[in-house]
Amino acid sequence: MLRGAVPVFVDIRPDTLNIDESLIEAAITERTRAIVPVHYAGVGCEMDAIMAIANRHNLLVIEDAAQATLATYKGRPLGAIGHLSALSFHETRTSSPARAGALLVNAPQFAERAEIIREKGTNRSQFLPRPGRQVFLGRRWFIVSAGRDHRGVPVGADGGG
Repeated sequence: MLRGAVPVFVDIRPDTLNIDESLIEAAITERTRAIVPVHYAGVGCEMDAIMAIANRHNLLVIEDAAQATLATYKGRPLGAIGHLSALSFHETRTSSPARAGALLVNAPQFAERAEIIREKGTNRSQFLPRPGRQVFLGRRWFIVSAGRDHRGVPVGADGGG
């Protein structure tokens, strides 16, 4: 929504409280760019059906796995199926080392963009030494995009926020 996206909601299944995969295609328009299934209370959405719909319509799948720590779908970890996945470390979630979260990048084409967002819109990581990369001393990094900075509270010695 930061970039002008307008969410379109799809009703849930009464048996799982997750998105009803049989209603997704009716909600897809020419403006649709992604499907965002929310795995509620550790119960996985029907990811095979959702991924098939996304593939038919050339859409991304961004999993909300905030409440899916250690949960699986047909033996696969939730959050590792879609193109991207969001985790939450808020104290009301299943893991709470701080008020933060994580983005899981399951599709390599999004790794560089995710890194720029993590670096608050800069390409500074391009100038860090890595195997096979020449470091350009004295060269400066540039702001190339809007980024985000969601710093959590300091993590306590007990691992809690």
